[in-house]
Amino acid sequence: VGCKIIDSKGQYQKYSMRRFPRFNHFFRYLFSNKIFFLKNLYNYEDYDEDKINLVDSISGCCMMFERKIYDKIKGFNENYFLESCLVFLEDVDTR
Repeated sequence: VGCKIIDSKGQYQKYSMRRFPRFNHFFRYLFSNKIFFLKNLYNYEDYDEDKINLVDSISGCCMMFERKIYDKIKGFNENYFLESCLVFLEDVDTR
């Protein structure tokens, strides 16, 4: 379970819900979001952030799950280093 992330100015943060990263999503970080065909590739900008949604991935800044799941996957992968990724995907560890 994740939450709707709001910044200190009350603005919704798009990274609250994301699709699993794919190669084409990296282009989103290389070009402006104003290019229409790049919209909605990674963040669920096409979803209503005021509703409960089933999504691929949530932000690690607010992530809740049952302890038995944590135990089953044997905790977080400490070898998954934040700066090793181009776009900070450490909270999308899909092992």
